[in-house]
Amino acid sequence: MDSGVDISSLWRFEPLPIAATFVAVLFYTLGTGPLRRRFFPGQPYPALKALLFYFSMTLLTLIFVSPLHTLGEFFLLSAHMLTMMLVIFVVAPLFLLSLPGWLVAPIALHPVVKPVLRFLTRPIVNVVHFNGAFLLIHIPLLLKTLMFWTDLLHYYTYFAIFGAAVLMFWPVLNPLPEQLPSPPYRVQLIYLVVLIVAHNPFSSVFSFASGLIYPWYENVPRVFGLSPLQDQQFAGVVMGIVYITVMLIAVAATFVRWFGGRSEARLEPAHD
Repeated sequence: MDSGVDISSLWRFEPLPIAATFVAVLFYTLGTGPLRRRFFPGQPYPALKALLFYFSMTLLTLIFVSPLHTLGEFFLLSAHMLTMMLVIFVVAPLFLLSLPGWLVAPIALHPVVKPVLRFLTRPIVNVVHFNGAFLLIHIPLLLKTLMFWTDLLHYYTYFAIFGAAVLMFWPVLNPLPEQLPSPPYRVQLIYLVVLIVAHNPFSSVFSFASGLIYPWYENVPRVFGLSPLQDQQFAGVVMGIVYITVMLIAVAATFVRWFGGRSEARLEPAHD
């Protein structure tokens, strides 16, 4: 049965996530506005990329101030998982797509940063790094600590997994393909398929576990009539649907770019 929890009362306008997105918006607006005209003369305003950026930051803010985040913290594992999936598989790729190469270059190509970024964006490193990070933060004792110890640690966890997701998507959404070459398209496709296969066990564990993985969800008011085990199973379904959908879109887009590039190469006239 529904506990009678008033969903509309679960909006939480906490300062940390709002301040983080405000700072990101401020830097992006300055970088693509007055600083662009001063330090990147001749670069046009990236209207489409800016639209993607402001949409991603609006979505990120809504995720953390809306009842979805509060439900995930205190009532429903499925809501927590949906929050995670949106941050990782929706906000992170939109954020990466929104970055003009010229805006990223001064930091990404710095002599200290460049070799580190080159290493961290290697496909094999990302497969291990992203899935290892996701596994680590979902160990029951660690997840409970991260969720309930301090707000700073709680939101840092989301920041860290967001950063890991940006690195994960970098090989296929590279904003600096000339200075930091991406893997060949066939390698990108293999990489995406491996990511799908590597992440699949996570959703399977939640969907098919016979007992509760996170027992603290058992002793809270029930919401939407879901029992703790049904909630856990639904969390696995949510995880599987979101990440497979996004990754298959990435596979299709990569294949189209690869096929389109090969078609253009065949159509180029021969030179004497």
